Amino acid sequence: IKGTRISVEHILEEFSHHRSISELLRGHSNLTEQAILAAFTYAETEQLKQFIESRQFPETVYKFRMWDDEPNDNIIRNKTIRLASPRELMADYDEAYLPIDETEITEENLQKRALYHARKQYPLRTEEFYINKAKELRKLMKIEDPEHRKVAEIYAKEQNNQYQGIFCSTVTYKDVILWERLAGNCTGFAVGLDTMSIALHKNIFGTAGFVDYYPSSNVPRISPFSYSGKEALEKGIQSIFSVPDKYKYEKEFRITRINRGIIDNEFTRIPYEEESRIVELDESCYREILLGVDISDEDRNDIITVRNELLSNIPIFTTKIEDDEVIKDEQL
Repeated sequence: IKGTRISVEHILEEFSHHRSISELLRGHSNLTEQAILAAFTYAETEQLKQFIESRQFPETVYKFRMWDDEPNDNIIRNKTIRLASPRELMADYDEAYLPIDETEITEENLQKRALYHARKQYPLRTEEFYINKAKELRKLMKIEDPEHRKVAEIYAKEQNNQYQGIFCSTVTYKDVILWERLAGNCTGFAVGLDTMSIALHKNIFGTAGFVDYYPSSNVPRISPFSYSGKEALEKGIQSIFSVPDKYKYEKEFRITRINRGIIDNEFTRIPYEEESRIVELDESCYREILLGVDISDEDRNDIITVRNELLSNIPIFTTKIEDDEVIKDEQL
């Protein structure tokens, strides 16, 4: 980090041990909040670059739309995309949520969790103190009560809707089924977006990757207990990126963001306001526009007009179907 002898790796290691921003600032007088945020951004950027360069992530992702029926953004007309709440995706399953594995609610795990909390809440105490404090915390646990678990589940889902923003896309424009189901049976259009530019956009920047498709008849369950920040994060990512396999045709690439900010020297979650879910893009985020095989002349002409005004350097292609695959045809 410029102006210090502190590495990005050191900052990440400190946070993996649950050190707060305030503790880091007190321990390193030459650190600033901006430097800590820059360290996180750098680490995420380098990882994303590696994934794209190694072809683990696509260079381009696609969003399918209908010209006069865009549900909540105007990806060409206004050059915006929307970070949807899980509720807005209107899925027929619990979006961004996996049920807990109730078989994990054992006395052994409850005691282990109580001891973990005692050590986390009261650092630098004796082992005897931790054992006694864990006994007190164990008596306060309510997870064994089914009614409490129902309330907790409702609360967790509502928290997701307040704090999460999700951008869904697909990695291909070639599958006919995508045009049929997501673009009005080939009467709509698709926009190719630059994965790197989208994922690193300051108002989108979060976790990116392919979703995992699970058997629709066998929803995965996760343990309600975590024993490190890393484990809790991994479970959160698993919940957000798990989708029933009946949607496997979508080949979804998802970017998700927990809305956060610094308040009183601490990272904290901030509920999304309606306007903050709409993200403005510049031309560098766009790669191409593809018109559906059966798009109307009116919509085609409108899209060309708007492209000429707002995205003059972005190519538009007509498409055709050959051998059950959508391919680019003429460049307009």
